[in-house]
Amino acid sequence: MKEKPEWKQLKDEKSVLLYEGFTLFNKPYGNGRTFFSNGNVYQKGEFGIKGLLKGKEYYSSGKVRFEGTFKICYGYGPNFPVEGKCYNEKGELYYEGEISCSFGGVGYRTVRIPAEYGPIPQNDKPDICYFMWEDEEMLKGR
Repeated sequence: MKEKPEWKQLKDEKSVLLYEGFTLFNKPYGNGRTFFSNGNVYQKGEFGIKGLLKGKEYYSSGKVRFEGTFKICYGYGPNFPVEGKCYNEKGELYYEGEISCSFGGVGYRTVRIPAEYGPIPQNDKPDICYFMWEDEEMLKGR
């Protein structure tokens, strides 16, 4: 019997909410949202391998940081933005279009255009176990 996605809340060992939405094998898979430790939404949208694939990412203040699509990182590091809208911490749109990234010293992607984007992973992001690219076999036929 194939496992079907089900809606769940995933919490850490201190019962802090990390993720709320659809899961598969107890990992984010489908529509959902992750949370900063202050309770504000970190990411919201469609989750799959290595995290968010399409949706919105927020600053810890609650303002939208990015809205668009992410590419699965088949190396070290998180998924990275590839196209969409970028907003500053005041909520003002400062860039729209294709995002240009390059690899950093340890394999993490670095956003080059727009330069204002800053580091891809934010401070205080939730520590969640996502599907990894090695897990693709489990997801075949979905």
